[in-house]
Amino acid sequence: MLELLIKGYLIGLVLGVPAGAIGALTIKRTLTHGLKGGFASGSGSCFADAIFASIGIFGVKIISDFLEKNEAIIELFGGIIIILIGISFYVRKAKIEKAEAKGDSLIIYFLTSMGAALLNPGTLVAFMIAFTSFDVTDIHGPGQSITLLLSIVLGTFTWWLILCLFVNFHRKKITEKTYKRINFILGTFVVLCGLIILAQGVFGVFFKA
Repeated sequence: MLELLIKGYLIGLVLGVPAGAIGALTIKRTLTHGLKGGFASGSGSCFADAIFASIGIFGVKIISDFLEKNEAIIELFGGIIIILIGISFYVRKAKIEKAEAKGDSLIIYFLTSMGAALLNPGTLVAFMIAFTSFDVTDIHGPGQSITLLLSIVLGTFTWWLILCLFVNFHRKKITEKTYKRINFILGTFVVLCGLIILAQGVFGVFFKA
């Protein structure tokens, strides 16, 4: 059970790393509206991740054979999506607009972030790949399923909290130029991750015996 808890936490922590619009949106809202505004956005993404994780966990026995037979194809598909998400960083206009945060806006930040995350099918693909990579496709009973789900949520929650706290701490020091650099660095990191996953998929499809 402890091993499952650790694996789930690591999955949540790794997949919690902001990729694409949600990460940029959370960073921007932290810069413009402070810790609450940013964390509301991060929490929305965390809730969406919990939904995707639930789909994967409670249906894991049904899709386990599918994952084993189509792992390379899933990696190809997921790699392409992640690369496109990374490229979007380069074309997104980064501009800091510092404004006062409103209490009612926090709910909107949460819902818009969650909605955008739910519209990204790459997240579900990422969870499917992660379950295979961390060898958690053989879950027995509701206890293990709930443990895995909660540990994933905790991992994702941890990342968003660290990110928002870090950005908020340096909020007054971050200029528009620095913000553009942050977008570029995150975008490059996401593209590289996508290329690695894509390469693994290509190897599995064309070269794996």
